[in-house]
Amino acid sequence: MFQNGLAWVVRNCGTLFYDIRDWDKEVSSLTTELTEEEKKSKFAKYYNRQLKMPSVENLKAAQFDNPLPKDRLFKPEEFVKHMDSEEIDNIKSGYGLFDDGIGFSIARIRLDGLTDEKRQYFTDNFIPEADLFYKCWYPGMHMRHYIAGAVEDVGLGMELINFLVPIGPEGWAGSPDYEYKDPLLIAVIGGGGVSWPLYDRFNHPRYCLQGNWFRYLPDKSGIEIFITFWHGMGWENGKPVRKIPDDEKISIDRVRSQFNHSIWEFTQLSALINSFWEDNH
Repeated sequence: MFQNGLAWVVRNCGTLFYDIRDWDKEVSSLTTELTEEEKKSKFAKYYNRQLKMPSVENLKAAQFDNPLPKDRLFKPEEFVKHMDSEEIDNIKSGYGLFDDGIGFSIARIRLDGLTDEKRQYFTDNFIPEADLFYKCWYPGMHMRHYIAGAVEDVGLGMELINFLVPIGPEGWAGSPDYEYKDPLLIAVIGGGGVSWPLYDRFNHPRYCLQGNWFRYLPDKSGIEIFITFWHGMGWENGKPVRKIPDDEKISIDRVRSQFNHSIWEFTQLSALINSFWEDNH
């Protein structure tokens, strides 16, 4: 059985999402730019670095009016079936809508050079203060990471995100007895959450499920990740559930924007970890 875990930690600002009482005051003080205090940090240079472009294949997959064929889409209850098999070699990045209006995307991202040693070094030593870790991850798009929440722009303006429930390998498999077969597997993680536009907090909730599959490249020279989203779905009593009215459809623009954010976000994390390693070795 693989060890379900990753050698990096997403550091937060130290505040629990549910402890915020005055959101108007809290949000008004936030910025994606560096504060004067953050500019003094030795880690500030990682915010100012040039962003790395995603792969040509992923940029093409993120184009407007270029959804995946319907036979490439699958629901969350089929996640392990598609990933934990030889079929994984044929999975392509992309986005789309099911006939029932649920949104789907899967971003397949190759992260060359991300060895266990580099990732562990990053976890142990890249420790900026307060919001700076999250800002350095994806400059201009990440604003703040709470305990159980975040503020970021996934392509349609800043959103307030609440992480409702984590989903581990047993949850995705639907059984604690399932034995994963992928010999390159590192971790199966994810969760259910809800978000709101920052200008319209706590109205018109947008539910979403995220499933992540992390595996080594065959020669262990890096890793490959699959970031999967199901828009309009939540997780209740250990199962995926529809969270939009039966006659409603998710906006394809929202699905595409989230997919585009994923390919940029994790490309930046890879570049950040590699840059930090190179600067210190």
